Amino acid sequence: MCMWRRTLTESNLRGRLYRIAGADLTAVPGIRILKARTIWAEIGLDLSKFPSSGAFASCLGLCPDNDINGGKVLSAGTRIVSNRAAPALRMAANALHPSKSRLGDFYRRMRSKMGAPRQTLRLGASWLRGGPAVRIVEPVTAG
Repeated sequence: MCMWRRTLTESNLRGRLYRIAGADLTAVPGIRILKARTIWAEIGLDLSKFPSSGAFASCLGLCPDNDINGGKVLSAGTRIVSNRAAPALRMAANALHPSKSRLGDFYRRMRSKMGAPRQTLRLGASWLRGGPAVRIVEPVTAG
């Protein structure tokens, strides 16, 4: 390892991501700097390619993919995607379990009702859609 190579601390990475993206994703409870870096790297900064937040959540595989024939649901589950942002959002949602924030309270309350796997998907999709899980967090704006 070279002696002249400077290692980036968490605050340096946070500042660089803020300058590049214009928003601090780490302000959301459960999302740490490496998760934010993975999310920005996989998704990109231009979200105009997605017509809606539902299409965005579906592209990440965070929505149910129901096979329906004749009004009957044949199978229900999520699509398998090769995007690293979806597992990063799932891990960030699981990191809220011990959190004492309002978002952590929401996660524990919904987890007791729905179970852990379904709640993790629901919270990840809710972050993308701006649903009730995100509205209880202060909005993050640039500048």
